[in-house]
Amino acid sequence: MKRTTDQIIGLQGEMDKKPVALLVGEDGFDAGIGGFHYVINKDYAVCLERLGIVPFLAYDIRNVEDYVKFADLLCLTGGADIHPGWYREYYRDTLEMEGLSQERDALDFALCRRFIEEKKPILAIGRGLQVVNVALGGTLCRDVCKKTGQNHWISDRIMEKNRKESARMHLVSASGSNFLSEVCGERIWVNSYHRQGIECLGKGFSAAYQAEDGTIEAVFHQSLPILGVQWHPEQPDWENERQIEVFQAFKKWSGLEEKKKGEREEQRVQKPLILVNGGPAFDSQFQRSAWIANRTYSGAVSAAGGVPLMPLAEHMAEEYACFSDAFLWTGSISFVPKKGLRERLKREEMPKRRQFDQALFWSYYQKKKPILGICLGHQMINYYLGGTLEGDFRFRTGVEHMLYPHRVRTEKESVLSALFGEVFWVNSRHNDKIDRLAEELYATAWSEDGVIEAFEHKELPIYGVEWHPERMRGEFREPVQGPDMTKLFTWFIRQSIDVKFNIFDYK
Repeated sequence: MKRTTDQIIGLQGEMDKKPVALLVGEDGFDAGIGGFHYVINKDYAVCLERLGIVPFLAYDIRNVEDYVKFADLLCLTGGADIHPGWYREYYRDTLEMEGLSQERDALDFALCRRFIEEKKPILAIGRGLQVVNVALGGTLCRDVCKKTGQNHWISDRIMEKNRKESARMHLVSASGSNFLSEVCGERIWVNSYHRQGIECLGKGFSAAYQAEDGTIEAVFHQSLPILGVQWHPEQPDWENERQIEVFQAFKKWSGLEEKKKGEREEQRVQKPLILVNGGPAFDSQFQRSAWIANRTYSGAVSAAGGVPLMPLAEHMAEEYACFSDAFLWTGSISFVPKKGLRERLKREEMPKRRQFDQALFWSYYQKKKPILGICLGHQMINYYLGGTLEGDFRFRTGVEHMLYPHRVRTEKESVLSALFGEVFWVNSRHNDKIDRLAEELYATAWSEDGVIEAFEHKELPIYGVEWHPERMRGEFREPVQGPDMTKLFTWFIRQSIDVKFNIFDYK
């Protein structure tokens, strides 16, 4: 079962023709999904995918150096206002601090500054423009409307077909001829979703576009491949068209089109890259489809020595499997900001997530790369390999596995037994369970009422656990009497390392 170095390099070679983009999502806390999470609008990935760029979400500030090594460009996305402390100001009223995220600020600025140091391309959108301007010594106006009288944050309006004035739109004009105006034109309509704006330009920046009130709406750097736009070109306009030409102009101007095959070979990260999938959501600002990821998974991967990445393009499963070293298939997760959107989420977004997860699974399966399924991931691996599931089994058995800590018994020769012993406590958050196990798998743990709680593949590095090991580690261990599951993730990361460097025989 060993794979040769030539085989591994061959798989990686499939990715070398496509640039890799790193994006940052909006972070927050929601009790409905169990804690801290990241949310990112899908439209960024849609535009990058059209240009043949593979987008990933950056999860963890602990992995900044790893992210900088493998990514070809950084896409700083929209989000909440930046804390004024970053540009040497402060709030006099704590009510002004609503919605701020110093964790998001820290990750954005850490990545931005390292990409600047490495002279790698940066595409900064919305809040991203403000971040890169501040990173290069510029300052921000904290309330553009108070300064100029023009409202750039029209949050109570919705795009209406053929009505630019009520679609959060306004005109911007080019500040002299530049590469962006040559593509987009001297005057263009743009959307507007910001309260802060540029006050003083950062070092090396030139204005590309300005609004009628003088607000700088786009900038480019004179010596570095950095483009920033205050509007959101990824968002569809009143005719459902995106400003894809902004992305095209940036790709050509930044030199990404001249990227040579094999270039990434010299800068590959030594740590294993772990793909951690997310779930469907809706972006509350734009009321558009989004991805959401629970940060407990990425925290577990980072703590175990891996580099967590979230896939964002639904049609690039093969590229993701070629690029990363293992797949962590997470439990079910979704988020809707309003009750009225729940049916739409179930009807439109959940089927897309299932199709994407299935494509990811088979891509990693065919490449014999490690897969760890957790809860839903555990169930679906069995299902796709020919096993069956039983839904809402508690109605038949009377046994409740939702929010229920219980003990599991392990197979003596299994990985789990070696790591945690023959009997230990786990949490439980599932309504479905495995009914008939797929022939390719064998069970390695059971609950006291007979539910299959874990399995291993008979030949490949594929594993599944029904409980949530990412919630059984660190300060908030659940349940408290259970073992620290950091060892499970460390062991899984080890499988990824062994495959990455061709030193491990699966069986």
